Amino acid sequence: MGINILGITSLLFAIVNIILGVYVLLKDPRKSNNVVYALSVISIALWIVFTYLYNNPGSSSPKFWLKMVYIASYGMLLAQLLFAYFFPKRTKSKFYPFVIPIVLALIPSVYVLLIKDSVIDSVIHYPDTFLTIAKMGPDYWIYTLPNLLGIILIPIYYLNKSKTFTGYEKVQSRFFMIGVLAMMLPIVIIDYFIPILTGNTKYFILGPLFV
Repeated sequence: MGINILGITSLLFAIVNIILGVYVLLKDPRKSNNVVYALSVISIALWIVFTYLYNNPGSSSPKFWLKMVYIASYGMLLAQLLFAYFFPKRTKSKFYPFVIPIVLALIPSVYVLLIKDSVIDSVIHYPDTFLTIAKMGPDYWIYTLPNLLGIILIPIYYLNKSKTFTGYEKVQSRFFMIGVLAMMLPIVIIDYFIPILTGNTKYFILGPLFV
């Protein structure tokens, strides 16, 4: 059996995110920016860890870990919503028209994932290659709706909000938008579009590299 280079690398990314989140939070836990930053990077770290466990399940069920990956992706989405709302400061830009569609989309998504159990059809683990491949079920597209809405609505909200920024805050907002798009667009392609088109998740293992 070879060395799980991708897995080890992804876990290192998770550790870095956790350290950054804890460090920033402890600097001043009363600042809203510090809190939402910590929530954001720790939610990313959890998603990375669950993705690793999905591909390296040990004696546990890889299907269980895949569901945890999906739940963690919703955690990342909600954390990014909070970050976009608070960072670098709150403004008078209307937030609820952007967050309500995402929250409403979460209701059927959680239902088909956890109750109807129709998002994942089957899961096969290949321990020699540190890879798990799942065949998507008929309602996988419903699971993707909240995150796809987030990809569209969060940047629109933040662009409207950032029109009031000047100087350092404007620079910060641009870095935030570049970071979100650089992370989320590749993940949307390999975690959503490819599984919908091909029916499997063999490229999930690459997702943590984009954080």
